[in-house]
Amino acid sequence: MHMCTICREAEASDGRTAGELSLCPACGVLFRWFLDLYADVEFREEGWITPETTFHELIIESLDYVEWQLEAEERFGVTIPDRDGEMMRSVGDYLRYIRLHGKGKGCKSRPGSQDPLWDRALDG
Repeated sequence: MHMCTICREAEASDGRTAGELSLCPACGVLFRWFLDLYADVEFREEGWITPETTFHELIIESLDYVEWQLEAEERFGVTIPDRDGEMMRSVGDYLRYIRLHGKGKGCKSRPGSQDPLWDRALDG
């Protein structure tokens, strides 16, 4: 049994994604969504973003951060207070906050779950 790198909950399945990260299915969906934000960055090699990647390494500008906050609110129903946002240092911090405070708060990431972040199409 592995522990999800993002939400830090134990997961029943292997749940591995790109770069051999151990992610539960719901966090895997979130991580792939985040990677899509950087899909057009051509000078970076695949796998350069991990949950441990810092915002400093991503060369984040304040406008990017504001857009991320708006996206989290609109897409996932998560409001990130400034105090909490200031404590986030990495991609994993950001995604963990979404995962734990979003509409799916408290839901387990498993087939049949009511978690809105669960992508049933990936469950195949």
